[in-house]
Amino acid sequence: MTEAATAKTNTVETREYERQMSAVWTKALSQIAQAGYGETVTQAYRTCGPMVAEAVSEEAAADLGRLVSWIAIRSGRRAAARVPHTAARAAEHLKTFPAFSEWCALLERTGRDLPEAVEALLETSDRSLAEIGLSGFRTFVGMGLALRLTSREKARLFLAGEDPEARHFLDRQSSVLRFDDEELRLKTFHAALWGQLPPIVETPATAPEQMRRRAGFGRDGIRLPSGFPGFDRADSLKLYHAALAHVGAHIAFTRQVFERKSLKPLQVAVISLLEDARVERLALQKMPGLRSLWSSFHTMDANSADLAITLMARLSRTLIDPEYSDTNGWVEKGKRLFEEAFAATPNDQTFCRRIGGLLANDLGQMRLQFDARTYMVQPAYRDDNLGIWTFDEEPDLIEMDVAVETEGVRLEQQERDEADRQEPEEEEKREEEAAAAEKLRLRDEDAVTRLITYPEYDHVSRRMRPDWCTVHVTEAPRKAATDLLRSLTQETRIQSSLTSLISGANVNAFQRERRLETGDFLDLDACIDAQASRRNREIPDPRIFGRKSCKGRDLDILLLIDQSHSTGEPAGEGAPAFSILNACLPR
Repeated sequence: MTEAATAKTNTVETREYERQMSAVWTKALSQIAQAGYGETVTQAYRTCGPMVAEAVSEEAAADLGRLVSWIAIRSGRRAAARVPHTAARAAEHLKTFPAFSEWCALLERTGRDLPEAVEALLETSDRSLAEIGLSGFRTFVGMGLALRLTSREKARLFLAGEDPEARHFLDRQSSVLRFDDEELRLKTFHAALWGQLPPIVETPATAPEQMRRRAGFGRDGIRLPSGFPGFDRADSLKLYHAALAHVGAHIAFTRQVFERKSLKPLQVAVISLLEDARVERLALQKMPGLRSLWSSFHTMDANSADLAITLMARLSRTLIDPEYSDTNGWVEKGKRLFEEAFAATPNDQTFCRRIGGLLANDLGQMRLQFDARTYMVQPAYRDDNLGIWTFDEEPDLIEMDVAVETEGVRLEQQERDEADRQEPEEEEKREEEAAAAEKLRLRDEDAVTRLITYPEYDHVSRRMRPDWCTVHVTEAPRKAATDLLRSLTQETRIQSSLTSLISGANVNAFQRERRLETGDFLDLDACIDAQASRRNREIPDPRIFGRKSCKGRDLDILLLIDQSHSTGEPAGEGAPAFSILNACLPR
């Protein structure tokens, strides 16, 4: 059938369906067609409206018509043309008219409050409804629109799912098994399997997508994805176990990293595939039970299309699954070369580079398309292979060393102390130290150092928002206290509160010093330890005394200022709460 005949048939079927539809829906279609939004918008609604009516109801299709008109007016024709297609997929998830009506209301609210973000929200609608449902989608929209009070661009990025907090929220709210749900068990599993105790942390939400969706390792430990979307909880747990087993095999058997130099991305991918197969083969010699764990995720078969990524997945399967056979010439050649090399020198990883280069050249001559920017290592349990390569230049996917997350200020202070203790011996080190000192000086002039973030309850979305409240420490500049004293004199309530706090701080109070060789009293705990040592025929610790001493101490004051929007509201009968605290700060 020709394209013209197909289009004519579809048009006849659509008109027949329109005659069977209610007058409400046909009226909505007529209004859209006559409103001048363009044929693209009209055709999108004409095509998808019946789908919505079939999945939900004709009333839902009529509601969709009103939504399309609203979005066309507020956000433009391009956004309006996308609404019907997204609505048809949403109808398949929602099923009922009340649920679909609420979905339309959320889009309408977005078009009213943040019209430039409607297209972004349409991008995330499918994933949100599939993973977190309508209630989660409602919360997601509320959180995004609340951000417009501070930054409309940040709100748009949030609703597009491009903001780290948005990805964090969608991952946490989905039904997928999360890393933190099984963190302790996963660490125990890896230690029991490989006898290794590296730090195992969750990949940050700010990492590139390829790193967030695959495991990885570096000099400082192992990172695992926050979850595996598309897999149920049982399969996700198996994926975590398979990923840790695979990474452990790399740590045990990949003795040195490969140098990329002038290799093309396709060559890097094929060489990495062969190295993955080599370390897994060595691991299977010690732990044969891993075969069933790994092979269950190799599902690509000979019926798949002959594309670069599918051929590579089929080669991966034939190298681990002895019961799988593939008649493709490239796959057979790869298996034959690998088996011959592994049988001769299983511990020599250089053969992976030699064979991988040949196989990659063959793929290149076959003119099979390979997009390195979107390539994802298959199957899902295998790591992103950044840990087995060293790059002369920064690659598209930079290696991210894993570090155990610690309290920001403490870690930063420790780095400063270590830097202060170092004695430079070369001119280059002195220049770096001078630059660092200048950076610290400028930062001290700004008097702001970023600390860590904390969760905070958002009354708008009625949810606890992770990493939402950020605390900064500001070292007050040394200036005259005239303004401060004047403010305290005017605010007697604050003055009395500060007086009570200072008087109750026990400054210059007596302190007990324990475990001393001489003192005013016997330290009971030290005496018990000494007596126990004597009975065990050990030399007791002679430091069994204690004394009271008065040591002068300075009084440090930490003023925590809430700068959120809620502090702009009047506090009781007086001025806004923040204005009172702001008056106490020296200018």
